[in-house]
Amino acid sequence: MSFHPNYTPIVQGMLNSDIIKLGDTFELKDGRRSSFYVNMRDMISDTDLFHDASYALGETAENSFFHEETLAPLQHDRYLMAIPETASEYAGAISFHFDIPLLKRRVRQKTHGEPRPLEGKYHEGDDVVLLDDVISSAQSKLEAVSFLASLGLNTAGVVVLVDRQQGGRSELKENGIDFEAVLTISSIAKYALDREKISNSVYESVMTELDPREL
Repeated sequence: MSFHPNYTPIVQGMLNSDIIKLGDTFELKDGRRSSFYVNMRDMISDTDLFHDASYALGETAENSFFHEETLAPLQHDRYLMAIPETASEYAGAISFHFDIPLLKRRVRQKTHGEPRPLEGKYHEGDDVVLLDDVISSAQSKLEAVSFLASLGLNTAGVVVLVDRQQGGRSELKENGIDFEAVLTISSIAKYALDREKISNSVYESVMTELDPREL
């Protein structure tokens, strides 16, 4: 699986800036060990890379879930919501450049004014597209789906920048949730291998971690 040529500068920038690290041993959030790591939190301070990544995410979201032809038949509204907190800055940039309305899940419940778990104006039955930086398992995405359902909102799909190809895509599919990724870790690793940024052994160690269903 390759990525669109327009996204080559993003891959180059992420590799050069160590946003994506290949060939070491990293401990993931769920305790697993991995030979590759994606840290998009550092990308917000690189304006060119942040802009390019935000645009790619917005373009993918618009083409898949917010295109005029997609929205026209709907009898309700559709919003974009970042999964807190990594993707929040990207959601704001996407909303500005692509005119996509946002909802925002509160990380900490406020105790004054009108306390509510979700900021923005919406109605029961509306759609939400979830935005995140990466996907490994689908745990955080499915938790967000349940949260939205508790408020009477439907999840129309999930968009991420990097798919780690470790089962998350398949989990979402099994739950009937559409999914789109700008980049996959296998395509990034292949790009790095072809340009001699990593060795064959590093490439193979990355590939052995991936879910065969997602290659």
